[in-house]
Amino acid sequence: MTSEPDGPLIADIDAERAVLGACMTSAAAVERAIDVLDGSDDFVRPAHRMIWRALVDLTVTGRPTDPVVLRDELRRRGEIARVGEGAYLAELYAVAPPGVEIEYHAGIVAGLGTRRRALEVVEHARQRLQSPEADAAEVVTDVIAALDLTRQERAGALGGPEFILLDDFLAVEDEPAFYRVDGLWPVGGRIVAAAQFKAGKTTMRDNVVRALVDKEEFLGAFSVTPPEGRVVIIDNELDERMLRRWLRDQGIVNTRQVAVLSLRGKVGTFDLRDRAGRARWATKLRAIEASVVILDCLRPVLDALGLSEDKDAGQFLVAFDALLDEAGVSEGLVNHHMGHNGERSRGDSRILDWPDVTWRLVREKGEDGETLADARRYFSAYGRDVDVPEGLLTYDQPHRRLLLAGGTRRETAADAVIPDILDYLTGNPGASGRAVESALSPHPHKRLDVRTALRRAIGQGKVDTAEGPRRAILHFATTPENASAPSAPSVRQRTSDECASAPIGRTAHTHPEEGQCAAAHSDDQGPIDDPR
Repeated sequence: MTSEPDGPLIADIDAERAVLGACMTSAAAVERAIDVLDGSDDFVRPAHRMIWRALVDLTVTGRPTDPVVLRDELRRRGEIARVGEGAYLAELYAVAPPGVEIEYHAGIVAGLGTRRRALEVVEHARQRLQSPEADAAEVVTDVIAALDLTRQERAGALGGPEFILLDDFLAVEDEPAFYRVDGLWPVGGRIVAAAQFKAGKTTMRDNVVRALVDKEEFLGAFSVTPPEGRVVIIDNELDERMLRRWLRDQGIVNTRQVAVLSLRGKVGTFDLRDRAGRARWATKLRAIEASVVILDCLRPVLDALGLSEDKDAGQFLVAFDALLDEAGVSEGLVNHHMGHNGERSRGDSRILDWPDVTWRLVREKGEDGETLADARRYFSAYGRDVDVPEGLLTYDQPHRRLLLAGGTRRETAADAVIPDILDYLTGNPGASGRAVESALSPHPHKRLDVRTALRRAIGQGKVDTAEGPRRAILHFATTPENASAPSAPSVRQRTSDECASAPIGRTAHTHPEEGQCAAAHSDDQGPIDDPR
């Protein structure tokens, strides 16, 4: 069996044995002990902690808790040797007191567990104060917050959540607002804003802050429901002077609704895995009346805490969730990097499944696959009750404001081709789709961009079509004159997946590879109803 912990023993081993032995008599005894104990940490012996966790799992899953079943469960977990094989379980069972006394013995164990945790907090503070660099006031604040958390846990204020029947659960009325940012950020939601390298994630952060506190539309497209408390920015990347300048450029009106914390150079202080440290941060957030917390960004925190982005990000995100809960914060947003060329959040898959919604900010790439210096930006969002397709962003540099202009990267690239199509059709009225594609691709444009642009130009009324010989479709640039003239004979327009070079109705299809179009239609001769 595992040895006792080092140092003075603040425990009642006989009480621990009595509780565990009584729990082996019935699952009901385990349930009664659960109501008294705070958790496995109440037991001082590691072996007793293992036995307690196994007993709880057996009870939760509806299995017996007798020594035989318990032994098998510990063996399945690979822990049976560490608790002294089945002989120690039989010994505990033999000394089990009557079940009616379990609350008394569990109370002894729980009380001593609380004392040990309080002493651990004090000892940790003593060690910190030995450093000449320690801030005594900060250490005292941490001790008070940690002891208060221990007191609340002992009182059951932060104990395990209780089950609630569905009819009672559904009887609670919904809040008036379902979204903090309409269609993008559910009330109570967690967001990961994933952005490519230098795509503008900090600018987007400041835009959402301004929208929330000044009740403006985010990106000029999404209405907001302002939070009751403050929006908190925790920044660990920008120099304070740059952070101040960028926020000033936003022209935020309700500045007292925003609290700012610059952690650059001090990121290591934001270790939320330590209960005392997290309690201190929760106290600060409650004091500032935080309703929304924005962390910009994740990677520096992971580096400062020695956590791997690929494997350990979940540890911090779970602790960040606990912080928001303990501080009474409704919503949280974490900025994160995609990397230079990727289009998904880097690292641990937990970064993908932790948030309710992922916002994506990407930059346009050149033909060589590299991101252009003046590349256009695109925004999209997807998650629980959120599905916003990719749209082009425009940027007002003096005020650092982003607006959603709409249009995917493909549509934006195609729209850039439309002026060249109109120029070509002005000099070559009545050209076929194949002729337009041949004239403008592969240089200066891609064939697929030309094809998409021609279809969009027709849909936007910038290009007219008419039926020509052998059912060919002829194209004309729309001018003020022919816009008011009698319309050309009506012809069926192509659907979005039909090739622009094929006679309508004859070869309605797409080509997987560019360059196949001419070959595919080289034998398109004669009307479709030609009997030959």
